[in-house]
Amino acid sequence: MNSFKYILISIVLIVSVGCGAWYWNSKHHKKLDTEMIDAARTGDDGAVRSLIAKGANIEVNAQEGAFQTPTTPLMTAVFQGHERVVKVLLESGADANHIPAGGSGTALGEAAAAGHDKIVQLLLDKGANVELGVPEKKVTPLMMAAWRGRASTVRLLLAKRANPKAKNTSGETALDYAYKLLRLRPSLWEKDQHPHETTQILKQIQIKGQ
Repeated sequence: MNSFKYILISIVLIVSVGCGAWYWNSKHHKKLDTEMIDAARTGDDGAVRSLIAKGANIEVNAQEGAFQTPTTPLMTAVFQGHERVVKVLLESGADANHIPAGGSGTALGEAAAAGHDKIVQLLLDKGANVELGVPEKKVTPLMMAAWRGRASTVRLLLAKRANPKAKNTSGETALDYAYKLLRLRPSLWEKDQHPHETTQILKQIQIKGQ
């Protein structure tokens, strides 16, 4: 009987210790993951390197902003335009084509829309699919750049063999997106948007392809 009690107590102790260790590890990694998103947001590439070394998840899913938009450290860094953080994450194995759980778009699509050409180049160098923007709606990074009037980004994507004839689920091409921006009142254009130039680039490509 005493042997049975001893075995039972031992099992309880082992389970308790195991559960405690699991809880601590879970809490510890959750803290690291939160810090990773924060470091990506602020552009602290040194902190990102340190967190990766400590075991933070470079593909951790999180929600950002008032609308709780699904994101990852890579997506967050891309959105903020933090080139060095993007480079660190990609060199550490972050998937350039990863779409956050519950999300709809890629890092390349985000970079193209924002006109972050150096980040676009980094992503493409690490295997980002030049046609993958918002797959569910078949929206390409080229369309996203065209809609935002990012002339230099449009040139870069075309140089990387982005397909100007690709159509989204509504049958629209990148040129159609450029025209949509062009039809808006000029007062609504941002300073770094170049709708006339973007439209002209895509029109020339279309004429050459005919």
